[in-house]
Amino acid sequence: MLKTEPKDAGKNPLWKNFVSIFEQVDDDKKVVIPFVACVKCSSVLPYNSAKSDTSHNHHHDDAGTGRAGAGLLMNGPERAGLYK
Repeated sequence: MLKTEPKDAGKNPLWKNFVSIFEQVDDDKKVVIPFVACVKCSSVLPYNSAKSDTSHNHHHDDAGTGRAGAGLLMNGPERAGLYK
């Protein structure tokens, strides 16, 4: 089952607007999927930490997409089902 968790925004404040996507294999093992989800609009964007190119994530964040994310912002990611 795929799950999400907040990314560490310590090195780059951009990550406060995205969550990591991973598969929980068992209680202590998870496999990170090379994508992140926007907490504003729930869009899923590719991200590979080995390449660490965040330009498309910055463009997405700067665009401030007004798509169906308004409810997500008002209700928070937990109520929108992003955190399981």
